[in-house]
Amino acid sequence: MMRAAKARWDIVIERKQVTKDPEYNSEVVTWLPFLECSASISAVRGREFFEASQRFPERVTRFEIRWEDAEGITEDMRIRVGTTIYAIKAILPDFDRRRTITIDASTGTGNS
Repeated sequence: MMRAAKARWDIVIERKQVTKDPEYNSEVVTWLPFLECSASISAVRGREFFEASQRFPERVTRFEIRWEDAEGITEDMRIRVGTTIYAIKAILPDFDRRRTITIDASTGTGNS
């Protein structure tokens, strides 16, 4: 069982909803809350890469949430902590103990 002191950050996992704007015939992307829960957060790594002569920082962060809270989370969702947005990169369940789910997510690119 994850200790309450360890899971001290409030996070919101959001799911993407795409609708069609009838006036302009374009897609409108809206992010809706899917789950609010507590998590432990730790930095995993950071790097910079270049694309089209521009430099982009990317930071990978690891979130650990309770197994019971994780049902339905997919890699096309994102995590919001305050005003920071993280794109989910990997969902790593602990099948042996079934106590926690580890989510690796990054900020810096593709998180809109």
